Amino acid sequence: MALYRPRGTLARVIYAKFHNDNFLENIDTQQWYSLNCELPQRFQSKFVDLKQPDPTTVRWLERTKMLSSNIWLHLWHALARSVLQFFMTQTDINGLLKRGSMFILSEEQFCRLLEAGGFQTRTLAEPITLLDIGAGDGEVSLRVANSVNELSGNAVLQVFATEASWTMRERLKKLNFNTAASIPLSYSKIYILH
Repeated sequence: MALYRPRGTLARVIYAKFHNDNFLENIDTQQWYSLNCELPQRFQSKFVDLKQPDPTTVRWLERTKMLSSNIWLHLWHALARSVLQFFMTQTDINGLLKRGSMFILSEEQFCRLLEAGGFQTRTLAEPITLLDIGAGDGEVSLRVANSVNELSGNAVLQVFATEASWTMRERLKKLNFNTAASIPLSYSKIYILH
């Protein structure tokens, strides 16, 4: 069965869904938060142990499982992709269909990493500028911006993002991000995320 390749669009969608559902049900999310080896001494003081998925991460995982189980949504995406691929890139298609959102860490987890990295909490007087190069739909940038905003005591925060896909840029504009063609050097601090 490992060599079986379904021919039709519907058969491919059902086949992929079955295998993806199996994989997701059997995954141990605790492994994402553990190391299989011992860190070298010079890195041990810098390691931040997040221990386990927090409630925001669990909610995101549950939402993705729910979307994954929607066969009609998969069929719609397969049909739309088969038509749109002739004049759009895959990233543009994902932006148009509102697919492809990424999740790396929750706001709480980003806060822990920023604090551990020495981010000055609630003492910044100058504006903070975030730059995300290749921001996609901005979901990761939004989480970092929310974390920085919380830690900085609501300092003036500007988020700049670059993205090649026009549909993703439109999604970024809806988040009130400044889509930039070049890096703004007039600000005192720039955090490059990717």
